[in-house]
Amino acid sequence: MPFADLTKAIADAHAALAASPRAELVRGARIAVWAALGPYELAYDANGEPAGALRTIGLRRRHALAELCVQRVLPIWERVIGTRDPHEMPEVASQYLSGRISRDAARERANQFSACLDHAYTLSESEYHASYAGYAARNLVSIVLADEDMDDPEMSDAEFEYEQWDCALTACAAEAGDLPWGEYWDAARGRAFWTWYLDEAVPGAWQSVAEV
Repeated sequence: MPFADLTKAIADAHAALAASPRAELVRGARIAVWAALGPYELAYDANGEPAGALRTIGLRRRHALAELCVQRVLPIWERVIGTRDPHEMPEVASQYLSGRISRDAARERANQFSACLDHAYTLSESEYHASYAGYAARNLVSIVLADEDMDDPEMSDAEFEYEQWDCALTACAAEAGDLPWGEYWDAARGRAFWTWYLDEAVPGAWQSVAEV
């Protein structure tokens, strides 16, 4: 996948962001960026059923991009909720990618962490945005297991269930105070996050994983 394709995807995403009154980076623009990072390939079991994502350079770059998002917003969780629980998820994702733990073990640990997110519903309205940092951390494990969901690029994020929201979207919600369609969404902070994402995080993810 040539770097020129990624450059174009970033430019198109900037145009989409500039055109959005609420400073949303729409799902289709994000998918185009993810696809430009490299190949997306699934493995299949003996019955022809999907058995996870192959560890392509594309997957590794998308993981690197998602991890940058998570590391950016974990301090929000710590400041509001006061624990370091989500820090386990980047380690689980790295352990799986390097072959140190199995797919089943990674999924189990992610599910255990998901259970601890249940108490987020006790947060006040002004604090709830911090829970999205936890969802972003959990989604990091989902990426290494199954890669980003690049289906249905024309659908809006609001049409999906919360379990299907991607790492970048939930990280942005943590920083901007809410999801883009939410009451507490801060468009200025949302735009700042997406600008950082396109100008720094995406190129950084590309450069962090070398061609083999």
